[in-house]
Amino acid sequence: MILRGERKIAFEFKYSSAPKVTRSMRAALEDLDLDRIVVVYPGDGVYPLAERIEVANLEYLARGMRGAPGADRH
Repeated sequence: MILRGERKIAFEFKYSSAPKVTRSMRAALEDLDLDRIVVVYPGDGVYPLAERIEVANLEYLARGMRGAPGADRH
């Protein structure tokens, strides 16, 4: 988890090419009062998985989480 300004962003790393929302992700959003979870995966795209949860590759993280869905939220 990182703090970006006042926002709390958590990261989960998955080897799956098609990650899914898990019960633990939903619990983390609530229990840790997270603004967002980014699921990092080995694929090429960046896309929303659910409200406040998105899937992204390492290239997206290297760009500073700019220019993709959810980058300008909050």
